[in-house]
Amino acid sequence: MKPALELSSQFQKYFDEPIKGIEDLEHAGNNRIYRVSLDSGERILKVYSKEQHDGWNRGRTEFSTLTKLTNLGFNDVPRPYSFDEGVQIGVYSFERGSPLQSSELNETHIIEMSNFLARMHKIPPKIVETFPLERTRCLSGDEYFDLLFRRWSVIEKDFTDKFIGNEAREFFYNTLHQSMIRLEDGFELGEKNWGGKLDIEEQKVNPGDFGPHNILFDSEKNKYTFHDFEFAGRDDPAKQLLDFLHHARTSELSRDLKYKFIYNYFRKNPENAESVMERMKTFDKVIGMNWVLIYLNVLSETYQNHLTFGTGNKLEDIVKLRFGKAIEKSKHLSYFND
Repeated sequence: MKPALELSSQFQKYFDEPIKGIEDLEHAGNNRIYRVSLDSGERILKVYSKEQHDGWNRGRTEFSTLTKLTNLGFNDVPRPYSFDEGVQIGVYSFERGSPLQSSELNETHIIEMSNFLARMHKIPPKIVETFPLERTRCLSGDEYFDLLFRRWSVIEKDFTDKFIGNEAREFFYNTLHQSMIRLEDGFELGEKNWGGKLDIEEQKVNPGDFGPHNILFDSEKNKYTFHDFEFAGRDDPAKQLLDFLHHARTSELSRDLKYKFIYNYFRKNPENAESVMERMKTFDKVIGMNWVLIYLNVLSETYQNHLTFGTGNKLEDIVKLRFGKAIEKSKHLSYFND
């Protein structure tokens, strides 16, 4: 960890006034985040990891998304100040609060989360068009399955069994791959091709990694701040809803709270509710399998390097933890049928 004086000197050019203090906010994420104190207030300076196998620009995506959302009147997201494309550094408002833990979520929290997603999905189509396609978008049935096999191929490209050994190799190359093939073979052609790609009227702006871990709650002011839009973009709203149901950070939520999230969302967004729910039920297991693969990203050497950027010497513990979660998730792929 660099001394505060050295960090202040390194980052001073991003501010119009002297840095009074700087703190490295250590966390389990993929980026480096600093809390910067100025006479006029506090800011967050975020250094984005450049270790992304497909070239997806995390920093540009997040800064652009937050700029558009604030221009649309969203006041419950961080305010963007500046972004340096060359070194992938963004400056944002500092928002007070603590991340919500799944175990402490109540109905009020759930409704606030559902309301936020519903508001994002009410952005008019003409503005939706200005957002990039989400990195893992699924606008057709084929694209849902392409997502799975593309994820598998990316891990396979620089597969490593470091920290796990032969158990990882056996599960990834045999058990998992065969399960993916069986899952695809079990689909009828009509289910995979529901009538072509979703048109722009049905595409919505998905936040990407949406869950309680990316919400700051200030209990004193009863204020929610939604952050982390590094993977935001145009996509199928059904996929974002399924991600919420399958997400690692919502695994402890009761089915009752998950039901209330979905019910409130469709109450706020009744348009196309029937077709969205139909796609949710159709591709439920596909997104369940996608989460197995998300856990297994830790078997990619590139991804391990990416994690090291933000987590340092905790890598071995993270790899073992996520591999165990992948095994467990593979036994429970369906939300609707479990």
